[in-house]
Amino acid sequence: MDKTNIENTFFVNKIDEIEICEGKFYRLSGSSLTRPTDFTRIENEKHNLDSCEHCKKYYQIVLRSFEKRFERFPYCCNPYKKLLKYSWFNKNDYLSAPKLATEKIFHTWNFILKYIDEPNWEEEIIDYIYYIVYTFGSFPNDSGEALFLGSYFKNLRNLIERGLREKKYDKKKRIILEYFDSFYLDKKSKSNTDLNILLEIYNR
Repeated sequence: MDKTNIENTFFVNKIDEIEICEGKFYRLSGSSLTRPTDFTRIENEKHNLDSCEHCKKYYQIVLRSFEKRFERFPYCCNPYKKLLKYSWFNKNDYLSAPKLATEKIFHTWNFILKYIDEPNWEEEIIDYIYYIVYTFGSFPNDSGEALFLGSYFKNLRNLIERGLREKKYDKKKRIILEYFDSFYLDKKSKSNTDLNILLEIYNR
């Protein structure tokens, strides 16, 4: 699967006419629909689902939880119910979402453990999280956040807080968790690295 070939449909909510010098241009504002996609898995030989019994059990718990929630989707909450009014919405487009979201949680955790003690840990980890979040896709503004994205952050936060308990990780842990919070704040940039560059890197 070509992970760089991600379809994005933009919905225009507003068109502003702006005059500049002796001309004018139009500024479009709105929201986009991007369906969730597969992702590049960076293996960690020292820590993975085969080597960690705790993560293996936790993986199954999360997967079952997501599968149950998906049975109720999109009737599970008011924002997702709004998807039913759109002709482009098809629940079958999201059948792989529970398993994909679960894998993204644990592969991100393995990635964090792989790089947390490296000199360039912050850049590596932040860039990978930024890339993974992008693969969750998006719904138009009035239809809720990307499916299981909030649970991705919640479960990953739990793994980080429980798995990085040594004092030497306090500052690094804070930086990563604050980065999670930044996705719910109005910030223009979530990473210093261009997303297209990250897509190329992780698709190699």
